[in-house]
Amino acid sequence: MSITEKFSNEDIWKGIILFGLNTATYKMALAKNLMDFSRQGKDTVYWYEIAESFLDQYIHRLDSSAMPQQGNPHRLTVMERVVRELQLGKISRGEAINRVADQGLENVVPRFQTIGQNTDVRNYFYTINNGKSIQLKDTMLVFSAQQMESLEQEFMARWSLLEGAFSIYQDNFELANDIRDIYLQKGYERRSITSTIPFLKGYQGNTCFYCSELLSACFKSQKSALKPSEHQVYHRNMYERRT
Repeated sequence: MSITEKFSNEDIWKGIILFGLNTATYKMALAKNLMDFSRQGKDTVYWYEIAESFLDQYIHRLDSSAMPQQGNPHRLTVMERVVRELQLGKISRGEAINRVADQGLENVVPRFQTIGQNTDVRNYFYTINNGKSIQLKDTMLVFSAQQMESLEQEFMARWSLLEGAFSIYQDNFELANDIRDIYLQKGYERRSITSTIPFLKGYQGNTCFYCSELLSACFKSQKSALKPSEHQVYHRNMYERRT
């Protein structure tokens, strides 16, 4: 039995996002584009439209944060270079979109639909028409608004975590040769990990470890109307009583 027969559309999407190989953030940007096109109910999306939307994702992303979009500290991605040249006025918006269409999409669109090295899901959510357009399938168009909101939270969190990982990799190599020493020297810095919640939701199937309800509904239920710490204590006490 193939992957596509064993798992739901949502499971396959999560597999692509969470377990794919990522040397840059392109997959997350394309995921956002696909969700937006799905919300609009578009089944045929032309290459220029994808390129324009892809460019806009990176303009917004790089305006709000200057985080690296890939791990090589000596290079910029095509998208980073295009956005920088556009912002400096070296190229027009039309020229930027054409650059993205020619160079930015050439790998991510054909390779998006893979889970690790597994290509069983190739053409599962869309097919490619000779680099001129993509045809979204029903598997991409049937996601409910609630599903799309939850999945988008996950891949946007994944985007942020990739940026964080690339930043750590590129960050001040003079600190130490050993990554453990880097953590020791920077370990005094307190950082919020709240932003990782949507990403972790994907890995644990959006299910609470304590009550087995969906995380989105977990704290809304009558018995779970507790703060997260109280919720943990409540279920731990229930477990201890049973054992």
